[in-house]
Amino acid sequence: MWQRYMRMPPLMTEAAMRLQLTEIGITAEAIESHLQNARTGRQTPLIIERTTATGYRNADGQVVVRKTDLAGTRPNQRIYVMRCEQCAHEYGRDGCDIHNTQCPNCQDGQQGLPITPALQDEDPLT
Repeated sequence: MWQRYMRMPPLMTEAAMRLQLTEIGITAEAIESHLQNARTGRQTPLIIERTTATGYRNADGQVVVRKTDLAGTRPNQRIYVMRCEQCAHEYGRDGCDIHNTQCPNCQDGQQGLPITPALQDEDPLT
């Protein structure tokens, strides 16, 4: 890690960066735009939320209650139990859909996925 750090180019002032970018043919307008984006990016706080974490609440008031052991309807997905904050309805949803799901009971969202394992048909010979 130390060796990689030592190979990094030295930090530059904004004036030195502008000069170097101009020398390689980048327009003044493009330089200003990129520097403005860099300034804005540094001022924006980094917020990372795991949408599958218990307690996560999406913009429509749907809260993750728990993860199930049930396979979802999409590849590599698991079903999560969701609860609507408005009507307390609980339903299942694929993990990848949690961020934009709406309640199937009171918000006209898609029908929920089953949150209990399907019962096996009894053996007719017994």
